[in-house]
Amino acid sequence: MRYYWIKEDKNYTPAPQIKNWFRAFDIRKLKPGYYKEIPKRMLFYIEGNPNTIFTDIIVFPFFLVSEKIRDCLQLFEPNLEFKEFILLDRNNRKAQEYFLPQLSEQNCLTKNSEFNLDHSKLNYIELNPEEIKEKAIFTLAEVKSRYVIARLDVIESILRRNAKGLCIEEVHIKNVIGGTKNGRRK
Repeated sequence: MRYYWIKEDKNYTPAPQIKNWFRAFDIRKLKPGYYKEIPKRMLFYIEGNPNTIFTDIIVFPFFLVSEKIRDCLQLFEPNLEFKEFILLDRNNRKAQEYFLPQLSEQNCLTKNSEFNLDHSKLNYIELNPEEIKEKAIFTLAEVKSRYVIARLDVIESILRRNAKGLCIEEVHIKNVIGGTKNGRRK
């Protein structure tokens, strides 16, 4: 199976920029065991801009998806829970509903994966398919930053829905017999 790292497409500008999120939301609650402490519905203000493009996926400061992407993810992960986040531009009287999925964390990086010095970013990603446990979409547990990874069938389904703001990067998969699929590391 092939897997992809989901990122924001920087060509969609201006995308929503959430203001003061760090005061209203403890990002540590995105970890397993804390998700239930997040309110069912939250309101966040965004930077005022009449040209804001409400993309279907927002990666920073937390992973948010539009309703159509939420519905798509539920096809592959029917037990996935979501919290509702409303993004509001008061100056331009615009609002958009997003959903925060409770993604599982997987310890599936191989020893070939390469981190920066403080383990906040990955320079090279290689996944062990035996550790993924049939998850269609998940985050990587071993890195400080949030890396959302999805299976090829999930990505194809999202792309068929003409999602705005999605950028993907294929990640390497360790062969069961020890090599690396998708080409060897240079």
